[in-house]
Amino acid sequence: MAHETQRNIAAAMVMLSMLCTPHISVADQDQNASRFTLGLSAGFNWATISGAEVESNTAVSTSSETSFRPRYRMYYALTETVAIETGLGYARRSGTIESTATDSPSGGFTTTHTATLALSYVELPLRLRLKALEPGAFTVTVFAGPIVGFNTKAQYDFLDIEVNTQTGVVATSRGDLDVGSRVGSIDVVGSVGFEVGTMLDDVMVSLVADFAVGFGDAIASGSDLPEVQLSKGTSQEFGLAISVSTRL
Repeated sequence: MAHETQRNIAAAMVMLSMLCTPHISVADQDQNASRFTLGLSAGFNWATISGAEVESNTAVSTSSETSFRPRYRMYYALTETVAIETGLGYARRSGTIESTATDSPSGGFTTTHTATLALSYVELPLRLRLKALEPGAFTVTVFAGPIVGFNTKAQYDFLDIEVNTQTGVVATSRGDLDVGSRVGSIDVVGSVGFEVGTMLDDVMVSLVADFAVGFGDAIASGSDLPEVQLSKGTSQEFGLAISVSTRL
């Protein structure tokens, strides 16, 4: 009798422990998985500077420059479809500016000034990501947000060609300047883009495309570049990269 009572008590304790122990499903395990994703991307960006202001009697045009852009990426998932992206990267925002000036409305001397302004940055993005579509084995994500850039180098390379329109005499000069007033400055651009990726084992391989526009002046002031009295200007850039990432 005593043995039977002990068995009943033991059985009751086992049942009670089973009832008190929470059941962890596969879905719960997925929810408890790490919310962090780390990745690396490498690609190119095409940048230009538009809206630069110059001295009077001057016509100005701009063209884009291409540069390499690596980036370390990190995401933190807020939900299954929403995440915050940050990281650390390098970017070179540059553009070629060509201006043609005459010394008077009637002519006399015509000066063509061709210059490339290159601004190098260490970048810190802060963007909101939204998983938009999952067609088949692919995932389409859209993102938007600011990128804070810390300027590490500002280089200005120029070529001046001066033509005497009466005699035809041509004089040229070239040079490069370190625009020291830009180094150490903080510039912010707004960016939007999308990412299309697919899983290969535990690694997400994706194509990333984004567009960014600067909020501030790309050229600080005319006193920085006395040769042509350039000032202001806004940077725009388009980037394309390959990214690999994995969840921790």
